[in-house]
Amino acid sequence: MSDQAQAEYRKPGVGDFLSLTFDYLKGDAKGLLRVLPLPWLLLLLPVGVTVWFTFQMQAGMPLSMEQGGVMAAGFLAVVLVEILAYAGLSVMIHRRMALGPRVAGGFRFGRRELFYLLKYIALLILMMLPVGAMGAAGIFAVTLFPEGSALYFWVPALIWIAAFVFMTVLGTRFMLAMPAFAMDRHPGVIGPMKESWRRTRGFFWRLFLGMIVIMLISMLVSIVPMAATIPFTFGDMLANSAPSVVTLIATAVGQSLMMLINLVLLMAYFTSAYIFLWAHPDRAAENAARAAGA
Repeated sequence: MSDQAQAEYRKPGVGDFLSLTFDYLKGDAKGLLRVLPLPWLLLLLPVGVTVWFTFQMQAGMPLSMEQGGVMAAGFLAVVLVEILAYAGLSVMIHRRMALGPRVAGGFRFGRRELFYLLKYIALLILMMLPVGAMGAAGIFAVTLFPEGSALYFWVPALIWIAAFVFMTVLGTRFMLAMPAFAMDRHPGVIGPMKESWRRTRGFFWRLFLGMIVIMLISMLVSIVPMAATIPFTFGDMLANSAPSVVTLIATAVGQSLMMLINLVLLMAYFTSAYIFLWAHPDRAAENAARAAGA
């Protein structure tokens, strides 16, 4: 029996995907605490610059054309750092979970991470082509009906809703491609996308609901670092002063931790689905059955 047939026969559910995700995070907690500070610092840098710039603009900082150009170039540079940190962190989580910490190692950015980033960009472009066409059709539909009529509102709205639903379906069905991009044995972009589409057949709602749960948990956990910034912001408001350096640092730390938590949880969930439905369906299903019987 093929891997796909075995996975479909066992039909892992939402609980299985989530259980494997959190079992990994719990089992590799010490290792993650050792390797996550570097990507967090790389996220902290662009977030800190963005927060500082936002505070300065709110304070009415004047900008000349030359200063604006320098700020734009600096902003692009910090965004690039953030993207590279995302790629390196994603590959690290995928490989540590699927291959083990000893094989995967820690955070780095090299050839594998660069190709992962390029493949991810290609995946986004391929997904956005049909969705963008649907969005353009919605804009065009606005011109076909008289302003104020029911069709003027409902036809574009339905097209845009359909585009959002279609994007959600594509994102869920191509979920396994992202961990596959991080593995050396899955070359190319189209091949992993096709295989992900095949292996997620019949699992859309399980994967989608699990992703919603992960996002909700991520939001709840992220409340903690963001809530820690409230006293500093509230103190500045009571003093009727511009945000202090302490407030800026606290906000940057809170936002970067929130981004780190969101990415780690989401990439771990994607890898959980990859393990169950592609890489090791037998082992994952046996572990789930053993956990259920314990």
